[in-house]
Amino acid sequence: MNIVDTVDRIVSRFLPRESEWRWKVAQRNELKWWADNLKSELWKQWSNNIEDFMRHRKGGLARRTQEWGLDLSPYLSSERLILDIGCGPYSLLGLPRVIGVDPLIHGYGEIVDLRRDKDTIYVQSQGEKLPFADNYFDSIWCRNVLDHVQSPGLLIAEAFRVLRAEGYFVLVFDKESAGGVLHPHTDLTPDKVLLFLSNFRFSVLEQREVGTEYLTVVQKRLSD
Repeated sequence: MNIVDTVDRIVSRFLPRESEWRWKVAQRNELKWWADNLKSELWKQWSNNIEDFMRHRKGGLARRTQEWGLDLSPYLSSERLILDIGCGPYSLLGLPRVIGVDPLIHGYGEIVDLRRDKDTIYVQSQGEKLPFADNYFDSIWCRNVLDHVQSPGLLIAEAFRVLRAEGYFVLVFDKESAGGVLHPHTDLTPDKVLLFLSNFRFSVLEQREVGTEYLTVVQKRLSD
């Protein structure tokens, strides 16, 4: 184990998960991870031809749902205004009405040219502090995010706030989190996520294992 891993384990053991210091360290490392991986040979191969690169990124959701054997088009479609929480450096949705939010958007913009994605508007924001009006989106997509954030409960509260009544929230998270400073919420389970969701007017439509992840789809009810 190297010194970085040792420090990571010690800090993650004693520092509160909501700590601002932990959050800043995690963000710096996340940006470095993307910067390193976007320089890999495979990414270079795609990015040398921007059209191929964009097709690869845009086809991500279709490939994933085919692998999962699951049709998400009733919840995520071109007619809906969709929020992609924790979108990374390009949304995978490949749909024409998407707003992607991520706390590292400005950093990603120094690695890749986000302007080349004509279908997505990118906004720098944490999922726990969304800069949108109440009842604004038709659907929300959030994948591989919950174990990274400062507060999963606050993110879900914000998702409920900005989602219109009868809108859909598609939430996907890893069965096993890597843990440490970068992934502090290692205790996420389908039951715990349902407990978070039960604090709001959500009806559960889908809940299943998809490969190495769990998927939950809920709909915001008009009223109790």
